[in-house]
Parts: sequence; structure tokens; C-alpha cells
Amino acid sequence: MSSVFRYVEDLKWSRVHTWSFVAFAFGLLFEAYLVGIAPIATGWFSLPTYLETLVLIWPFLWLIVGLMIAGPISDRVGRKRTFIITMSMYAVGIALFILSTFLIPNYLTLLITLAIMLAAAGAEMNVILTDMHEVMPRRHRSKAAFFLINFINLGLMTVSLISLNTQLIGIFYQRLAIGIIGIVILVVLVISRAKMPESIRWLERKGMIDRAINEVRRYYGVDVNPNDKPRGTAPITTQSQAQPPLWFRFVVAVVMMTANDVGFGLTAYELGPIYYPNATALIILLTSVAEFVAGLVIAPFADRLSRKLVLLFSTGGSAVVTYIVVALMKPIVSSFAIFMAMDFILNFFIGIQYLAMDTFKGELWPTERRGTFVSLVRLISIGSLIPTTIWSVTAPLSQYLVLNSGVWTAGLIAAIAWYLRGIETGKGTSIVIASGET
Repeated sequence: MSSVFRYVEDLKWSRVHTWSFVAFAFGLLFEAYLVGIAPIATGWFSLPTYLETLVLIWPFLWLIVGLMIAGPISDRVGRKRTFIITMSMYAVGIALFILSTFLIPNYLTLLITLAIMLAAAGAEMNVILTDMHEVMPRRHRSKAAFFLINFINLGLMTVSLISLNTQLIGIFYQRLAIGIIGIVILVVLVISRAKMPESIRWLERKGMIDRAINEVRRYYGVDVNPNDKPRGTAPITTQSQAQPPLWFRFVVAVVMMTANDVGFGLTAYELGPIYYPNATALIILLTSVAEFVAGLVIAPFADRLSRKLVLLFSTGGSAVVTYIVVALMKPIVSSFAIFMAMDFILNFFIGIQYLAMDTFKGELWPTERRGTFVSLVRLISIGSLIPTTIWSVTAPLSQYLVLNSGVWTAGLIAAIAWYLRGIETGKGTSIVIASGET
């Protein structure tokens, strides 16, 4: 078992962890912020159906490009170096977005600038979901991950609130406000990431032991004796568990994550532009608030709760709500208020499942391949949004809701399978145990 990492993993929460938390949090917030621009931007132009569809699938296309590149790169050159690449892409994208707002505020420049920033966002999120398990202390790892992922909901809330508060004064000011907030977020990212270390776990697994020790001394302010354990920390009891085969872990992670990405995408990103175009920003705000509230409720207890049980509860709850909506479809959809109330309840469960899944999908893989496997899971789950979005544009609302129910049924089957055959990755489990590396 990697001794330097185990020493660092059991350290108390420190300023380094706080700066790392800020760096990860604003990175996840910005990713969601950028994704939320696309459905709102459908109101900036008068578009034929096929071009509106392109705007809606545009985030998913470029998130996939970013994550395909970032996963293997972060495994090869390191987590922190990959962040330098993504932040450079952000800077270029934001500058072009603001410049085009003044000079060429057309459909093509929107696609180009969003492509640059969304590719960076896809890469960013992939590295964050990988690195947070290797940086956060073991006793706070789950709690920190849940709170971090909840910043995704905060990012969606931010862009939707900007849209709602600027739509009356014009598209130019709406775009300008979005760009200026983007600059502020990027400045926070640059400052915080200068104060966070490279992943000690990654350095050790790459055989760079001396660099790992120096990184601990520089950022944590302690000299590591690999034979000692840090003082003043009560160990959290964990037992080694027999990991299920890799194919089983991968299939379960893909199915549950696809249920979440597609299920949330259908209710947050597509429902407004396709069926309620005048309420797009409101629907994004409603769904993100529901998930944010759910995150605040569940995150403080994340290190005490069973990950298996949380996944089963939240996936099952999401599925049951969709069954109720389908069974009582006519009275529910006939009233926008009732429909939004059910959507709020659904996204409360989806929010819990999302926190658990984005934590879970980074826990299962060996350190040397963690970035690659996280990217593969996200590639399939986010990629699934592209055909479902294209289909949804011309589908009646009844079929749309049935599809959502089917997606969550598949997720529930996978959650049951993991509950019965999977291992416990929560409750203070070390990442070296959750990943099967010991």
C-alpha cells in the first residue's frame, strides 16, 4: 500500500484542502454554467428546427471531445498540468465570446466560442472527478465530493438567474453579463490552482516518490516519514473487499450514469426549448434549485452513509416519480404548475443520485487509469444525450415522458445489481480500497 499517500490521506483538513476545494468547486460551477448557455441561447436567434437542435446537442458534442482528450492526458502527464491546458482554453474562449458579443454576435461565432469553452469544460470536469478522490482527506472524501458536485447545480442556477434578470434589457447585455461572470470565475480558478498540489497518489503510482515527498513538504508543510502515521487522527475502520470484475463495475457505472445524464438532460435542458420555449430559463432554475437543495440535505452525512444504499434510494426514487408522471400524465401535464411541482420532486431524487454517481464513478478504477475510465463512462453517458435530444425535438410530450421513465428503469436495475453484488465505496473507505488497488 502506498505509504506516502496513506500518510497524506489521513492528515487533518488544512489550508491546502480548502484551496483545492475552491479550485474544484469553481471548475465544476463553470462547466455547468457553460452548458446552461446553450439552451438559453436558443432564444437569441430565430432558428429553424435543425439549427436549434444543433445548439442543444452542441454542449454534449464538445464535452465529449474534451473528456476524451483529458482522461488519458491526465493519467499520463498529471492532474495539475492538465488544468493548465484547460484554463488556457477557457481564457481564449471567454475573450472570443466577449469580443464577438461586440463585433459579430451571430450564430456561427456563438458555436465557435462555445466549442472552445465546452471542450475545456469537459476536460476540466473529468480531471476534477478524478483528482478530488486523490487530494481530499479520507475522513472527509465523500462529504467533500458531494459538496463539490453540488456546485454544478449552483452553476446552472447562476446562468439561469443571469438570463432571467437580463432578458428584459436585451440579448447584448445578457451575453455581456454571461461573459463578465465567466472572467471572474476564471480568475478564481487561476489563483486557487496555483495553491493546490499535484496528486500525491498519481505521483507515487508513477514512481516519482521523491517528487511526492517534496510536494507534501511544499504544500502541506510536513516532512513525510513513510513509516509514520500522522498524529492526532483517529483511524477510520475499513475492510478490504473483493472487487467485482472490471466489466461489471464498468457496466453498472455506465448504466446508472447514463440514466442520470439523460434523465436530467430531458428535464432540464430539453424540456424548455422543445415544449415550453418561454420558460426555458425558469425550468433550468427550477431543476437546479431542486438538485442544489437535495445536495445540501445529503452532503453533510455523505461520509456516514452507505454509497450503495444512497444509489439505490435515489435511483429508485427517480424511477418511481417518473412512473407516477406517466400513470397520471393527462392531469399532470394539463397544468404547468403541477407539472413543474412533479419535476421539482423528480430532480430532488436526481440531485442525490447525481452526487452519489459522480463520486462513485471516480472511485472504482486504479489510479494509473482512473482518468481514462472516468472519461469512458462520461463519454457514453453524455453521448447518449445526443440521439435522445435529436429524437425529442420531434417527439410528442407523452413519448418524451415514457422515454424518461424507461431510462430510470434501466438505472434502477443497475442500482439493484450493485447493491447486491457491488462493494461499499463510502463510509470512510480509502480510495486505495475502493479502487481495488489493495
